[in-house]
Formats: sequence, C-alpha cells, structure tokens
Amino acid sequence: MGGQVRPATSGLDEIIQRIERVLSPFKAAEQRAAELLATAPRARLFVGVCGVTLEAASFAVVDEFITLRSVSNPPSAIHIAQVADLTDADYLAVSRYSSSVTSEIAVGHLDIEKAHQLDLLLHLAWHTAAMLKLRGHDGLICPVASTVSWDVVPAIKDRSVRFYLLDDSPRLIVPTAVRSRISNVDMEWTKTHWDSALDLRNVSVSRRFGLAFSIAYYWNHTFDLRIALSNLWCGLEALFGERHDRPVVVNLA
Repeated sequence: MGGQVRPATSGLDEIIQRIERVLSPFKAAEQRAAELLATAPRARLFVGVCGVTLEAASFAVVDEFITLRSVSNPPSAIHIAQVADLTDADYLAVSRYSSSVTSEIAVGHLDIEKAHQLDLLLHLAWHTAAMLKLRGHDGLICPVASTVSWDVVPAIKDRSVRFYLLDDSPRLIVPTAVRSRISNVDMEWTKTHWDSALDLRNVSVSRRFGLAFSIAYYWNHTFDLRIALSNLWCGLEALFGERHDRPVVVNLA
C-alpha cells in the first residue's frame, strides 16, 4: 500500500515507440534523398560502385556524358523493394549490394531508351571502371546499376526504377569493405587515357590488349587466389606472348 505508484504506460505506446526507433534511419535516408533530388545528375544510367571512395564529390570523365561521383545516401534493401519496377526481378539480388554503394558512374542522356543503346552505356561505364581498376584500385567492383541516382532512390514515390545486376560473382555475394581512395590524380589519368584505351580495345587494332584489359578488371572476381593469379598470367601472356612462342612463357615464369 505504501509503495510508489508507477506511471501507467500503454503497451501499445511502447510498441509504437519501438517501431518509430527502428524506422528512424529509413526516414532520415528518405529526407536526405529528397534534399539531394535537386543536385543529383540527370543521366540515363547510374552504375553503383563499391569498394572505393572518391577524393572529389564528382569528376567528369567524358564531358556531359560520363561522370564519376560520390554517393552519400545509399538505399537500403527496403527502399529498393519500395521503388523497384516489378517487371524485372533483378532488384531482389541488387538489394544485397545497395547499402554498400559508395560512388556511381552516371552515364548517358535521358533521351536514350532503346535496349541496344542501354547495352552501350553499360559497356562505357564498365570501360571507365576498368580504367580505374587498372590504375591499381583492385577492390573496386560494380555490382549494380539503376535508372536513378543511388543517392535519391529513397525519395522515389512510385515503382518506376529499374535495377540491373552486374558483377555478381561468388566472391562478391557479401560486398567487401572500402579498400582504397580514388584521387583526383587517378581521375585525371583516367580521363587522359580513356579514349586511347577504348581505341586499343578495338578488335581490328589489338585483340591482345582487349583481352588483357578485360582480365585486368575481372582477375580477382573469384574465391580462389590461385585462379586469380592464373587470370593475371593470361593477361600477361596476352600482352607479351606470341602464338607458339614458348620462350616468352618460360621467361615470364
């Protein structure tokens, strides 16, 4: 009888408060995305990049067509599910990577709609990413792409966003932590050599360079380090070996 009377708290109120605490980060991401809508670039495709950060907020690789920019507000799996165009099931796998996106390659113009043109944009974005990996950023991967900036996905209010799954190799099912920082010097180097590397990859110019260039991107997309080293070996032979030239192989060894 003489004990203190504890204030009555509704069990429903406690549940609501707990739900609000859980939802707080998602609401914050949506608010931040709404703020970023005004500054997000207008492009046809946004390839999400994981494993690296950028020294600059953005950098134009190809003026008015390809831009590499930092992502400060990556979407959660819940946001992906909320806005995804359900005619394509890629979003189910994309959600594994979305929160790990640290930057993006914005490529193309909004008036590009045809499927074969979209394939071209993906190829040009991959070329840009491969140039950066060739520069020494081995932790870089591009697992996903979106039709809107990854910064603003949480602000979308309808199911209009298309997501694409790209680098989904066994080693990448759980995204790796950030391993390197892309400097402005790296970006200048990429911009300077972007056109010449694209020309060299032309089959009519150099099949060897094209193979070595591809391997420079994919070499470590594997669980097994021995396979990764074998991939690099193939790249070296593509550059320096000649058909039936055994001495070159021996000297490399």
